[in-house]
Amino acid sequence: KAEGKISAVASLGLIMLWNRDEGLTAIDRFLYATDESKAGALLAIGIVNSGSRDESEAAFALLPDYVDESKKTNSEQDRAAALLGLGMAYAGNPQKKILDLLIESLENDASFKVACHAAVALGVVFSGSANEEAAQAILEKLSEATAADLDSAHSRLLSIGMGLLFMGRGESADAMVSTISTMVEHTPAAKFARLCITGCAWANSGNVLQVQQMLHECAAHLEDDANAAHQSAAVLGISLIWYVRLEPAKVPALLCCWFVVVVAVVVAVILALFLFLVWPQRAILWL
Repeated sequence: KAEGKISAVASLGLIMLWNRDEGLTAIDRFLYATDESKAGALLAIGIVNSGSRDESEAAFALLPDYVDESKKTNSEQDRAAALLGLGMAYAGNPQKKILDLLIESLENDASFKVACHAAVALGVVFSGSANEEAAQAILEKLSEATAADLDSAHSRLLSIGMGLLFMGRGESADAMVSTISTMVEHTPAAKFARLCITGCAWANSGNVLQVQQMLHECAAHLEDDANAAHQSAAVLGISLIWYVRLEPAKVPALLCCWFVVVVAVVVAVILALFLFLVWPQRAILWL
């Protein structure tokens, strides 16, 4: 029920996407709610401002107030939603003030859940930039977190945020992968982080060696499902690495090739059946 309220209110951001004036007016009344609707409104503010380059910067004017942990009215859920809202509002629009705000929450918020959401927001805003400050902040949180925190599902958001930072960077991510292996003592969390970073770093590259490593992780039989989370990252990593965009001009040629292959297979099957029906003994000898 709680998640349903959040989703319903957040959907206003999609309905009013880029229509900031009417959208913010429709969302405003939910900011005064005392239930989960408030968190949904904070997400909606980020969504309705997603990709905008407006001078008023409504998202930055509204959301930072709800990130402040010292305000008793800002619940853990509200702070996490406000951070994600900032991430969506400034996706692909990296700015120093957003970096400082998100790192502040990542390093100093008492809630591990909120810190993890800050990491994802950093990844979304600074995707593919390999920003050193953001990467260092996430790495420190990974290495300093307790085993109990790293066993929680929220900890995977740290790895996803780090992976997004190195999206498409290829070999540039190798140093971070090695550092995580050294600094993060929690083995399942370290494996998940390494595979997330590798999958994102080599996205759209078609690198066969990286795919083979991912397949090796997928093929390993683990008796304890609790330690198998990294295999899901490996599966997604394979799809990211093999994802290749086709140029429109090449699509007809590719379809023709597939058509020729299909026709050849059909003809071969028909000939084989014909041989078995007409000369069954000779067909067996040929086989």
